[in-house]
This record gives sequence, structure tokens and C-alpha cells, in this order.
Amino acid sequence: CIFFFSSRRRHTRSSLVSWARRCVQETGINAEYMGNQIFSQQAMNCPKCKAPYGRESKIPLLLIKCGHSVCQSCALTLFTAQSICCPECGTMTFADSTSKLPKNMALLSVTQTQSSKASSGGTNKEKHQKEEKHIEPQCETHKKKLEAFCEDDRCLLCINCILIDGHKSHDITPIFQASSKEKNKLLSDFEVSQKLEEKLKLLLTDIANYRVQLTKKANASREKVTGIYREFTYLLQE
Repeated sequence: CIFFFSSRRRHTRSSLVSWARRCVQETGINAEYMGNQIFSQQAMNCPKCKAPYGRESKIPLLLIKCGHSVCQSCALTLFTAQSICCPECGTMTFADSTSKLPKNMALLSVTQTQSSKASSGGTNKEKHQKEEKHIEPQCETHKKKLEAFCEDDRCLLCINCILIDGHKSHDITPIFQASSKEKNKLLSDFEVSQKLEEKLKLLLTDIANYRVQLTKKANASREKVTGIYREFTYLLQE
């Protein structure tokens, strides 16, 4: 990686070496700690926005003064007066622009590895599910492929069931023919049930209409009887 500094902060090779040693001494970072940090789940997320790093978006940029990283978007937000304040430790890193900050290739490498493993795991899972779907049903007794359907006992049969278990003299049909027959029967029953449902709806509608008519007739009869009663009462009073 090539580090860029402002014209006022150019360093010689020896000063760069001294600067790097001082950074290590001040932060107390050793190789084991750095390894744990890089490969920890927390280090795989931007400390500012908490979003995971990636190659297409949220690219990790290395803050060379402290060794921490931030994503490209957050770096633009944090960049002021040719410097960035690390959101994790508060150390200031100076640069002409965010484009001068190097990408953290270690984090990008780990991100790519994790993505590959996740993709591989998903592919294997899908393959396993497809294999499970293609498993043909077997006879629970003989552990053989189901071949036929017994019309007498209404059960599925394997070749051993037919030859050994006494189904040989029964009405037996191939399983695909039995399946087609049962399917047609179900469709026929479904159509019959739909027709019955329509008839029932019409019958309920007729009952509701007849109830309304009876209510109207009852009200009319009540009014008629009430009128006759009033006339009869009036005649008795006279």
C-alpha cells in the first residue's frame, strides 16, 4: 500500500519506520491481537454504521494512524479538514482525501472467503434437498419400491407384497394407473361437491326470500286482525 500525506507532513524512510514502531508501542497491538481483531465478527463490520464490509459496497478503508477501518461511505462523512477521527478509538488520521486511504485488503479477503463458504453451504443444502425430493417411497414392510395398488385392500404394494403377502389373487393395478384413477375420482367428487354447494346456496337464498315473504304476510295479517278488533270494539261501545 502507498500512503499519501499532505505536503506539510512528508516523511523520510527512517521517520516512517520510527512512526510505525511508535504506533505499535503506543497501541500495544501484538500479532495475536491483530489476528483476532481481523477475523472477529465485530471487525467485519464498520464501527460507525455497523454494516458488514463488502467488495461492491461498504469497502473498508484503513486508517493508517491507528490501524482501524471504516467503510467508504462513513469515511466521506467523517472526513473534515484533511483528517478523519477514528470512530473506534478517536485517533486522527491525516490525508488529502478519502481516496488516498488504502483499502483494507485483509478484511476484503476474509469477506470474500466467508461469502464463498456461505454460497457453498447454500448450494450443498439445495442439492441435498433435491436429492431428498427424488427419493421414491418404499414399502414399510419389505423396503422395496412401491409398484402397484390393491383395489381390494386399498393399499400400495411392492413386488414382495404381491408375490408373498397374499395379494396375487386380488384386483391389482399399476401404481400410475391407480394414481390417475384416484385423481379422476377426486376431481369428479370435487365437481359433484361444487354442484351441491351451488344448489345449497340457491336453496338458502330461496329460504331467505320465503322468510321475508312470510314476515310480510304475517305483518299484513296482524294489521288486518288489529283493524277488525278495533271495529268490533267500536261497535260494542255503541
